[in-house]
Amino acid sequence: MSIGKLYRSSDNQFLTHVKYKLLYSNPNSWAGELIPVNGSDITDGSGYMIEMADKMKRQCTLKTGRTVNGRSSYKIYRFGGSNLS
Repeated sequence: MSIGKLYRSSDNQFLTHVKYKLLYSNPNSWAGELIPVNGSDITDGSGYMIEMADKMKRQCTLKTGRTVNGRSSYKIYRFGGSNLS
């Protein structure tokens, strides 16, 4: 998994570092899964930007994908969006 940063798009506020994996990508759209590094609980919806390893920020929408139980429980979020123009 790669490391990125999640921001609130309305005010460019940094929220958390994330581990992410792209599942699909082309020049105009992409989708993947992410896990907040600090275990933050993130509200589903639009209004986010993810800064990926290439340092580009992209608008994205988050949706809770699944909860993983083990030593500690954590949520895996699905995300998708398009490149900023």
